[in-house]
Amino acid sequence: MVSNIAISGMVFQGILSFMLPLVVFIYLRKKHHISLKPVLIGAIIFFVFTQILEKLIHVYVLQVNPTTMDWFENPWLYATYGALMAGIFEEIGRIIGFKFFLKLNRDYKDGLAYGLGHGGIEAIFVGMFASVQFILISVLINSGNFDTQIAASLPGGMADQLKSQLTDTSWHMYYLGGIERIGAFIIQIALSLLVLQGIRKKKNIIFLLAILLHAIIDFSAALVQKQVISIWVVELLLVITVVAAIVFISKIREKMVLTHH
Repeated sequence: MVSNIAISGMVFQGILSFMLPLVVFIYLRKKHHISLKPVLIGAIIFFVFTQILEKLIHVYVLQVNPTTMDWFENPWLYATYGALMAGIFEEIGRIIGFKFFLKLNRDYKDGLAYGLGHGGIEAIFVGMFASVQFILISVLINSGNFDTQIAASLPGGMADQLKSQLTDTSWHMYYLGGIERIGAFIIQIALSLLVLQGIRKKKNIIFLLAILLHAIIDFSAALVQKQVISIWVVELLLVITVVAAIVFISKIREKMVLTHH
């Protein structure tokens, strides 16, 4: 059985993941008069680069090619691969977005808007959609219909793994997952502003820095998936990273405004 408090945590995560980008959009629209274009470009770039291109490579490397499948059984190699892929695809996506589609949208507010689109659609995919799926599956588990309606259509072992994941996960992890979405959202805005600064300054080293920072942030999360380190280590690192991201977002505004004027 999946407890009611766990399901309420899933609902909390789903609602927060949906409301966060909406509330931030309204705020930035009023305060900074952001344009809709960079928001949409950020969302489209995220979808194309992470949900299509990156996933195609993951399917080949992690599910089709037996050699690489064996390599990435090692949790440290797996974490390195996953972190670098996320960094490379998302940051190259940002570079392409600003360089080719936002030639006239390179002010501070445009960096905020792009980060909103990128981080907002991520929150919806990772937070809201996942929560809705988990809620539906939890209801099936609790009603006794999971084995007849879902398990039969899944490959061997996957149904039991999914069922145990939902029944064994502590309820507070779902609430924590919702709060994590706020942190990830702030980090995505900071990375968008960093890449935008690289475009404005024409310094490729900034792009490399963005990729490495993104990879470092994702590295510990990948190790948690492989149960190498504790989730609380990742949460501590996330708090530190979010604080740094907030400071950067504030500081970079002064530089961009001064450069603009």
